[in-house]
Amino acid sequence: MLFFGLDLLQNTNPSTQVYDFEGITRPIAYSETPVQGGKNAKLAIYEFGDFTCPVCKSIQPFMTQIMSLYSEDVVRVWKDFPVRSELSEQTAIAARCSHEQDNFWLYKGWIFSNQDALSQSLFVAAANELGLDADKFAKCLGDPDIKDIVNRDFQEGLALGVNSTPTLVIGDVALTEVSSFEELESLVLQELSKIGDKK
Repeated sequence: MLFFGLDLLQNTNPSTQVYDFEGITRPIAYSETPVQGGKNAKLAIYEFGDFTCPVCKSIQPFMTQIMSLYSEDVVRVWKDFPVRSELSEQTAIAARCSHEQDNFWLYKGWIFSNQDALSQSLFVAAANELGLDADKFAKCLGDPDIKDIVNRDFQEGLALGVNSTPTLVIGDVALTEVSSFEELESLVLQELSKIGDKK
């Protein structure tokens, strides 16, 4: 576990757009950010992930169980952090295009279920299989604005000091390794109790 402070990791990677994250100490949920959970939730779990990352896939059952048990108190917020390959970015863009049709979480499930066989040629076929508008989806894949949204999450993660996937930001804590559901649940309950203590 690591705790967020004011120390920032300066980004030196080129980007198509410059984002000002000076002084940022917590992740940001934008209007385009995929969010799952209750509207009156007290705690957000920010999940910085790479769709081609095997460990990111391995924690999905833990995250699903957390949301099943604590959906009234917790929201799950996806943040793109494609670090492994060009396919990582392409897959993140495809997932964002599914979000444009309000089907991010469904499409995300398909991605992780098919992680070992991912390719750009399958993205549109999957969208069609899942009932999305395939033509609209295919057009979205080439939209530079969608690529910028993925890049914005990535730049934000770098500014926060994220350097591996998955990284879960839960309250005051960033968890970079999740070995069990019980470990994750314990941290969620710890951070929820802090919020309760502040009332």
